[in-house]
Amino acid sequence: MINEDKVVKFQLAQKIYFLVTLITLGVVVAFLLLLNATGADWLVDLPFDIAYVVIFLMWANLAHFLFGIYQLIRYYSVIKKIEDVRLWKTVLSLVLSPVIFVFVYILLILSVFVSCARNN
Repeated sequence: MINEDKVVKFQLAQKIYFLVTLITLGVVVAFLLLLNATGADWLVDLPFDIAYVVIFLMWANLAHFLFGIYQLIRYYSVIKKIEDVRLWKTVLSLVLSPVIFVFVYILLILSVFVSCARNN
């Protein structure tokens, strides 16, 4: 009974982890498409510095990636001994995490340029 609960919790965590990956990727790609379609001029008029938001996204993506590694370690040390569970959501999220990081890095460069233009 306790072992089955561990497997169910692991599968739920895997689903949430994959959902967070898809939402983050969607938000970052939508933001890049919005910047491409409208240009970055409207970012100058924002009352806050967009670079801080992008830096938060970078750190959140790092935490997300580390949680994925934790999930893999937990799977091979605990869950696999109880039951064979498919890991495709966790592995796909770990593969997409560097892609998200590259997109966020591009956003950081753009936001820093806009921040410099705003301060002048």
